Amino acid sequence: EVAAHQRHFSRALRELEFARALDDSEAEIHALLGRIYLRRGMLEESAGAVRRALARDPHHKDAMLCRAQIALRRDDPAFAATCALDALARDISRAEGHYYLGLALRRLGRGAEALQAFEVCASRNPGLAAPYRHMGYICAEQLRDPVRATEYRQRGKPIVRSRR
Repeated sequence: EVAAHQRHFSRALRELEFARALDDSEAEIHALLGRIYLRRGMLEESAGAVRRALARDPHHKDAMLCRAQIALRRDDPAFAATCALDALARDISRAEGHYYLGLALRRLGRGAEALQAFEVCASRNPGLAAPYRHMGYICAEQLRDPVRATEYRQRGKPIVRSRR
């Protein structure tokens, strides 16, 4: 898990595959494998790992969120929204759940609802810039409100600058 957080994905993958060989019953191992496979663009492997995680623990929040990400990558925003809502039903405080819900709703053309999801995401994790970028796009493209679009983009800029 430490290797994954430090973005050493090759090492994390090796360690998790070794851990899975030792104990295949842990949902957490499969959920982490799903996330690593997804980060490496290995959608089928990621989906398989997530299925195994959810088979071992049907309420595993990280696996549910990974399933939402996979659905977004597969251009299935309706299923992604369902997955994000399932994860949020287990833990409403997870910023990622609100983020993936916002992405799905945006793709479904439900801008006002997506905006709400991104607002909650930003309030749960103020260090994220991406929700502000998406809120700016929604206001500009779907809600036709350029003033609000600019306001959201301006709110995200200091976050991006602070990372440099």
